[in-house]
Amino acid sequence: VPWSIAPRLHGFGAELDAGDAGLAGVPSQAAWGAANVILASVVESLAGDVMTLTADTLSNESAFAEREGFLEALLPQKQVAAYSELIANPEYVAYLFDKYPLIIARTHVRIELVVASMAKLVRRLAADRHELAASLGVDIAQFAVRGIRRGTGDSHHGADSVSLLHLVDGRTVVYKPRDVSPEAAFGRFLGWLAEQDARFSQHSPWVLCREGYGWMQFVAVASLPPGRAAAFYYRYGVLMGAVFALNGTDIHHENLIAHGEFPVVIDLETILQPIMLRGNEDSEPSYLLDLEFFVNSPLYTAMVDPAFLGKVNDGGPLAIKPQVDWGGWDAVEPAEGEGFRIEQPRILASASNLVRDGERIVDFTDFIDDILRGFGDLYDFLLQRKLELLGGRLDELASGVVIRVIFKPTAKYSKILSVSHSAYAQESNFQFDEFIGKLWLTAVTKPAIGKIVLSECEDVWCGDVPYFCAEATSDSLRDSRGRSIDGVLLHDGLEATRAKLATLSTETKAQDLSTLRYALLRKREQLHSADEPAGALDGGPLAILKLLAQRILMDNGR
Repeated sequence: VPWSIAPRLHGFGAELDAGDAGLAGVPSQAAWGAANVILASVVESLAGDVMTLTADTLSNESAFAEREGFLEALLPQKQVAAYSELIANPEYVAYLFDKYPLIIARTHVRIELVVASMAKLVRRLAADRHELAASLGVDIAQFAVRGIRRGTGDSHHGADSVSLLHLVDGRTVVYKPRDVSPEAAFGRFLGWLAEQDARFSQHSPWVLCREGYGWMQFVAVASLPPGRAAAFYYRYGVLMGAVFALNGTDIHHENLIAHGEFPVVIDLETILQPIMLRGNEDSEPSYLLDLEFFVNSPLYTAMVDPAFLGKVNDGGPLAIKPQVDWGGWDAVEPAEGEGFRIEQPRILASASNLVRDGERIVDFTDFIDDILRGFGDLYDFLLQRKLELLGGRLDELASGVVIRVIFKPTAKYSKILSVSHSAYAQESNFQFDEFIGKLWLTAVTKPAIGKIVLSECEDVWCGDVPYFCAEATSDSLRDSRGRSIDGVLLHDGLEATRAKLATLSTETKAQDLSTLRYALLRKREQLHSADEPAGALDGGPLAILKLLAQRILMDNGR
């Protein structure tokens, strides 16, 4: 939709050309990256974001135009070309905006946010380029950007998203537009563990912390050195134990990289988690995301899939083939006779979590004992040093750390965002609110959630996944706009983590190892049997009893 993008893009280009006139403090781009590189990244970002906002509506209108005789019934490729001509007609554009008043309003909002977000990235890159060059070990004269890939993570707080900066020398730097103190703290914790016991050594990416954002070393996928699979999975068990000790969660397959003989977690915003919501006179305190069944279990880390889910490919990092997701309509071809045949293939997600020995994917189920041994050894260490951790080391670690607090799964937010982009939702605020109003439903049983819903609604209107954070030592929330929200969390993340560490004992170790062993063995059984439909269960009472039995066994009676 060039009528929306072109004016703002031209303005941003002028700001870049003007140097510090539009982007205060930004020096000549010649020193660190050409303006056309930045503009190309902005164009790519805008195209993707505007397409997300408008694709469903335009597809719907294309079908309507064909049905009403404004377009001929053509093969898909020709149909797209014909509709492109129609949409270039000013009268047709006026009709679209009259029928879908929200589409232009939300598109303009999104364009402004994306451009502002990229401008912020440029200013930060210019300000930090000397420190980044030092972190990379290169002379500042050789520090130059050849490309920026925005949108490698979810969009939060005003179109901000994790971005990859590709440098001229072939290296890559990760930009995170949020506080990276959790990654820095976890790196310090891993360093301390390795100092105490060399068996616990891990690979920790360097982190450059700034106020409200930061930069990180890019961790590339790398094959195992010969004969080091057992070492990788031992470290995996140790790493899971470290995340468990710091009350971390959400370490799914996209957040872990198989880097040679090291598993590396690249997103640690959800360590030191608070786990309880406040209640009121009519309701008891409740658990975030209804995870009371998991919070005291190593399964809370998400690094091992729960046994009872019954999926061949769940979301955890341990897998023997890429995780899959259903993509959009990929192929529309003439079928035999009349009509069309539509294919919806499985789109492979990133497979950076898969462990490879050359071209062969390593089967983690051959190394279950190594995973359990690593987790058990770290557990023993935690028990030996529990008093030291509770006596001040944990407090020191958590000081200044800002963590993300998740109130609803990202998948749920994504569904609401998706339907908010539909043709129906774009027709009026009333119809848009039909979908966005679903964010209030959780507040019926969890009144504390009601305090965050307006912030969620604002984020969804802007096309973002809602985002909330808190200092690990505070129970006061901040939303994506920096506004404080009190009275939601029952306690802070540090308090919850201290309480968890205090309960660890030889008895809980046996329970947790039993939980992990059962989940891993169940996973092996699923992976090496015929594929079963995701989440499917045979009907009847036996299926329910089977599910209950698996849950009891999984948690070892806890």
